[in-house]
Amino acid sequence: MDFEPNYGSSEYSREAEELFARYLLDVENGADADLDTLCAEHDELADELYGLHADWDNVRGLLARLEGQRAKASPPPPAPEPQLDPEVLAEREARIEPFSAADVPDLDRDALDSGGGTLRAVAIAGVVAALALGVWSYDLLRTGTVLAKESRSLRVETEAARAELEDVEGRRSALAEREAELRGELQTTLAAKEQLEGESSALALDLSSEREGKRALEVERERLSLELDEERRRKREAAAEVERLALIVEASDLLKREAELWPGDADTAPALERWLEEARGFEQRLGAWSDGSTAASAPHETAELFGASGRVAMADLRLERLRACSTEDGETRADGWDETLTLLEAAEGDSPYRGVELTPQFGLQPLGADPATGLLRFADLRTGAPAQDAAADEGEVEGALVFVLIPGVELEGRRIEPFLIAEREWSEDARRALLGAPRSEANPGPIGGRARYELDLARFGFLPATSAQVGLARQLGLDAATWKTQPVRPLTVATESDQR
Repeated sequence: MDFEPNYGSSEYSREAEELFARYLLDVENGADADLDTLCAEHDELADELYGLHADWDNVRGLLARLEGQRAKASPPPPAPEPQLDPEVLAEREARIEPFSAADVPDLDRDALDSGGGTLRAVAIAGVVAALALGVWSYDLLRTGTVLAKESRSLRVETEAARAELEDVEGRRSALAEREAELRGELQTTLAAKEQLEGESSALALDLSSEREGKRALEVERERLSLELDEERRRKREAAAEVERLALIVEASDLLKREAELWPGDADTAPALERWLEEARGFEQRLGAWSDGSTAASAPHETAELFGASGRVAMADLRLERLRACSTEDGETRADGWDETLTLLEAAEGDSPYRGVELTPQFGLQPLGADPATGLLRFADLRTGAPAQDAAADEGEVEGALVFVLIPGVELEGRRIEPFLIAEREWSEDARRALLGAPRSEANPGPIGGRARYELDLARFGFLPATSAQVGLARQLGLDAATWKTQPVRPLTVATESDQR
């Protein structure tokens, strides 16, 4: 058979090769041998047995292709034994392990002396010698098989080397032809390279010119961008200025219309309420325009509207006081007026109010007669809430102004009509409190500046007291100050339809 186990190799163990050799001998002798059963019996060598079987199949297929025959199931006939070199043969025989006496097991001398012991010893020695001879024969067989396998391998390698040499010759010819082609292509490439270098120089010049033009365009673009930014900034400033001027115009209009709502009467409260709604809507727009900092960024007109003592704060205070002067139905409040009108009608004899006819006045609340002078007192609700008593009234700067009814007389051929005069001077702090402004840190005097004083009088519809009015008030027991320092409120005299 042609199976040549590769003894001593690192791929298969000696035990696996011997088992596979016995398996092939069994197959060749026609015994019922199965590789799977053999692998199952020797599970630890199953991988090597299958590998040896695969190598055997590969060797058979290679031999069949080399000889031009179809691979058969049975092994090919053995090749003729090669003539070995004596030196190689001597070297391989030296590898065979010699058989020595050490391989013979020791025998019990006493057993040999006994009956039958000698025969057993002789038999055992024969068996050992036969085993040694079998091992030596098996090594010779293995050596011959290896040499045959190497011979076949050399033949295969020789044929492969011859084919490879022919292939190399063919490739050398092809390479020579290719070299000639490449030399021609190189000449063409060199010519094309010279042409490309010329074109590259021209393109470099064009590129340099293009870059110069691009830099000039970038400079021009930056200049135009700066001009555009400046133009946008001017437009934003112009739009802001237009909006600021529009705010100033609207603020001026609000100031003008607020000035027309003085003095307060029964019809003023609804108009003042509408004005406050417009002013607050304007304040919201102003806050969005100036980031909410009205006092810091608004012009003078808006500061006058929304400052701590501005017109809006004054209008809120005035609206609250005007509502206190009317009922829920909008009628003039008449608290205490029935008793006052009854007293005026009953005035007889030496009463200073004999013949005085009066109608309820808007914003006035009767306080009764002064026990000291007998003069009728009235609180102007437009200027605040009335004080609780006389002592509080004298010291309460923020309380309502209290007026005293002075009857009319004939004085030096001139008729003085009945009028209402304030019980005390109208100081600057009192006016500031009345108008919703903070008190001054330094009081410049009882009335402050004359123009400011008269302006405050006109806002409430008051008049400065004349010298004749002050003199008449003093005659009736009123501690009046110098003329013009105490406000005078004109009276609406009762008509015939108003008389009771």
